Amino acid sequence: RRGFAVMVMELDEVAYWDNLQALRDFFEARDYAVFLKWPCSRKVNDGGFQRTSYAPLTGALMTPLVPERIATGNDPHDLLILDRHRPELFRLVALGNAECRTKFPKPWAPCD
Repeated sequence: RRGFAVMVMELDEVAYWDNLQALRDFFEARDYAVFLKWPCSRKVNDGGFQRTSYAPLTGALMTPLVPERIATGNDPHDLLILDRHRPELFRLVALGNAECRTKFPKPWAPCD
């Protein structure tokens, strides 16, 4: 039994960014894929919706490198963590690529 299928972690403190590698390693060791949520549209207001793509951080950190400022003035500030045993969740990568016109790859999942 798994602890969760989907988790979003807000990176609003410097300490999170300073420990991004350790966070990635922690979740990856437990068979989760880690993504940086990269917004490609502005929020109209706090709590509003944004179109978002998902840059995989699994494997070598930030490989492929996140493209320069695809977010019109908005920087990434969330991690998306997905259970590798739930391959249907990885469709989010294709949806984000379509919404934001990015080409982030889908990371490997055990059930592929």
